[in-house]
Amino acid sequence: MKNIFFLSLLFISVTGFSQISLKWETDFNTAKSLAKLQNKPLVMYFTGSDWCTPCKHLKSDFFDSDEFKDKARGVVLLKVDVPFRRDIIPESLLEKNKALAKKYNPHNSFPT
Repeated sequence: MKNIFFLSLLFISVTGFSQISLKWETDFNTAKSLAKLQNKPLVMYFTGSDWCTPCKHLKSDFFDSDEFKDKARGVVLLKVDVPFRRDIIPESLLEKNKALAKKYNPHNSFPT
Protein backbone atom coordinates (compact mmCIF):
# COMPACT_ATOMS: atom_id res chain seq x y z
CA MET A 1 0.00 0.00 0.00
CA LYS A 2 2.87 2.35 0.82
CA ASN A 3 4.44 1.68 -2.56
CA ILE A 4 1.24 2.58 -4.40
CA PHE A 5 0.98 5.80 -2.41
CA PHE A 6 4.55 6.84 -3.17
CA LEU A 7 4.24 5.93 -6.84
CA SER A 8 1.05 7.96 -7.09
CA LEU A 9 2.71 10.91 -5.36
CA LEU A 10 5.71 10.65 -7.68
CA PHE A 11 3.46 10.53 -10.76
CA ILE A 12 1.47 13.58 -9.64
CA SER A 13 4.67 15.50 -8.88
CA VAL A 14 6.28 14.69 -12.22
CA THR A 15 3.21 15.51 -14.30
CA GLY A 16 2.52 18.67 -12.31
CA PHE A 17 6.03 20.04 -12.72
CA SER A 18 6.46 18.99 -16.34
CA GLN A 19 4.05 21.68 -17.53
CA ILE A 20 5.80 24.09 -19.87
CA SER A 21 4.90 27.69 -19.18
CA LEU A 22 5.30 30.46 -21.72
CA LYS A 23 7.25 33.61 -20.92
CA TRP A 24 5.45 36.52 -22.53
CA GLU A 25 7.31 39.81 -22.43
CA THR A 26 5.20 42.95 -22.21
CA ASP A 27 7.86 45.57 -22.95
CA PHE A 28 8.88 45.98 -26.58
CA ASN A 29 12.42 47.17 -25.86
CA THR A 30 13.08 44.29 -23.47
CA ALA A 31 11.71 41.76 -25.95
CA LYS A 32 13.74 43.27 -28.80
CA SER A 33 16.92 43.18 -26.71
CA LEU A 34 16.29 39.56 -25.68
CA ALA A 35 15.66 38.55 -29.28
CA LYS A 36 18.90 40.14 -30.38
CA LEU A 37 20.88 38.72 -27.43
CA GLN A 38 19.50 35.20 -27.92
CA ASN A 39 19.53 35.45 -31.73
CA LYS A 40 15.84 34.48 -31.90
CA PRO A 41 12.92 35.86 -33.88
CA LEU A 42 10.52 38.16 -32.06
CA VAL A 43 6.84 37.21 -32.21
CA MET A 44 4.46 40.06 -31.42
CA TYR A 45 0.91 39.09 -30.46
CA PHE A 46 -1.71 41.85 -30.55
CA THR A 47 -4.69 41.03 -28.37
CA GLY A 48 -7.66 42.61 -26.68
CA SER A 49 -7.65 40.31 -23.67
CA ASP A 50 -10.95 41.44 -22.18
CA TRP A 51 -13.08 42.02 -25.28
CA CYS A 52 -11.71 40.02 -28.23
CA THR A 53 -13.45 36.64 -28.36
CA PRO A 54 -11.19 35.27 -31.14
CA CYS A 55 -8.18 36.27 -28.99
CA LYS A 56 -9.54 34.24 -26.09
CA HIS A 57 -10.08 31.24 -28.38
CA LEU A 58 -6.61 31.60 -29.86
CA LYS A 59 -5.12 31.53 -26.38
CA SER A 60 -6.97 28.40 -25.28
CA ASP A 61 -6.80 26.55 -28.61
CA PHE A 62 -3.33 27.52 -29.78
CA PHE A 63 -1.07 29.27 -27.27
CA ASP A 64 -1.93 26.84 -24.48
CA SER A 65 -1.20 23.80 -26.66
CA ASP A 66 1.87 21.67 -25.97
CA GLU A 67 2.88 21.95 -29.63
CA PHE A 68 3.03 25.75 -29.48
CA LYS A 69 4.82 25.72 -26.13
CA ASP A 70 7.44 23.43 -27.61
CA LYS A 71 7.94 25.62 -30.69
CA ALA A 72 7.95 28.81 -28.59
CA ARG A 73 11.31 27.85 -27.11
CA GLY A 74 12.86 29.11 -30.32
CA VAL A 75 11.36 32.61 -30.23
CA VAL A 76 10.92 35.60 -27.95
CA LEU A 77 7.23 36.26 -27.26
CA LEU A 78 5.82 39.77 -26.90
CA LYS A 79 2.20 40.21 -25.85
CA VAL A 80 0.75 43.57 -26.88
CA ASP A 81 -2.53 43.83 -24.99
CA VAL A 82 -5.01 46.60 -25.76
CA PRO A 83 -7.87 45.95 -23.33
CA PHE A 84 -10.95 48.12 -22.87
CA ARG A 85 -10.89 47.86 -19.09
CA ARG A 86 -8.35 50.18 -17.49
CA ASP A 87 -7.57 47.92 -14.53
CA ILE A 88 -6.00 45.09 -16.54
CA ILE A 89 -2.66 46.71 -17.38
CA PRO A 90 -1.03 49.96 -16.21
CA GLU A 91 -2.01 53.08 -18.16
CA SER A 92 1.61 53.66 -19.21
CA LEU A 93 1.79 50.17 -20.74
CA LEU A 94 -1.56 50.68 -22.48
CA GLU A 95 -0.24 53.84 -24.14
CA LYS A 96 2.93 52.03 -25.27
CA ASN A 97 0.82 49.15 -26.61
CA LYS A 98 -1.44 51.53 -28.51
CA ALA A 99 1.64 53.11 -30.11
CA LEU A 100 2.95 49.66 -31.08
CA ALA A 101 -0.45 48.75 -32.50
CA LYS A 102 -0.55 51.94 -34.53
CA LYS A 103 2.88 51.17 -36.00
CA TYR A 104 2.78 47.37 -36.42
CA ASN A 105 -0.97 46.67 -36.58
CA PRO A 106 -2.23 49.60 -38.69
CA HIS A 107 -5.46 47.84 -39.70
CA ASN A 108 -6.33 47.46 -36.01
CA SER A 109 -7.22 43.79 -36.39
CA PHE A 110 -7.28 41.47 -33.41
CA PRO A 111 -5.86 38.96 -32.89
CA THR A 112 -2.78 39.63 -34.99
